[in-house]
Amino acid sequence: MIDLKKVKDCFEQGDIQTAYEMVAAIEIEISDENELLLCAEVCKKVQKIAEAINWYNRLLELIPDHPFAKTQVQMLNSILEFRYKDLYNP
Repeated sequence: MIDLKKVKDCFEQGDIQTAYEMVAAIEIEISDENELLLCAEVCKKVQKIAEAINWYNRLLELIPDHPFAKTQVQMLNSILEFRYKDLYNP
């Protein structure tokens, strides 16, 4: 079982890769707002955008009107949709 306190400690100390490895190994159902946000932020920090969106969406299932999660999902989706249009239309 993953100790989310250790994830938070690693994240705050700048050991993002270790924090991400712990988050990626989570197999339990998390229903705490702060823990879901932590998992999303860790994934976002290591540029695992799709995984971060999944964590934010899990939070939105619990709290549908969560303003930060909504904003993050929109922002991250726009990153995934970004295209270098100048490369296609010289």
